[in-house]
Amino acid sequence: MNVLKPALGRVGDSIQMVGVTSEKESRRIDRAARRHPHHWVAQEHFDAVPLEGAEGKVYPCIGIYTLNNRVIGAYGRVARTPLINHLAQDAAVLVAEAKPEAVHPATHPHELNRTLQAVGT
Repeated sequence: MNVLKPALGRVGDSIQMVGVTSEKESRRIDRAARRHPHHWVAQEHFDAVPLEGAEGKVYPCIGIYTLNNRVIGAYGRVARTPLINHLAQDAAVLVAEAKPEAVHPATHPHELNRTLQAVGT
């Protein structure tokens, strides 16, 4: 099962995810993808693992900003459904230096510099 999304989409607009996207919206996306197939991409579906928040389960999303092939920042968002869209809330992403003793010996050398951890869980 794939997720269908606009190639130049943003904030989860017009994403087709089976079991999440309404039937009406799915039909609209199917028509648009047939009319302009080069404007759409298929992403392999994966099961998002929710975190338990103060008001129930939320699904996290972490994105990376790049410039000239270098990571320059990160952003986080959380939503009540696995589809992170315009209804999602911004979330802090904190990055800290990894402590050598916390790194598994099989970890690649470039991963020694930083780790991502969920905050407040």
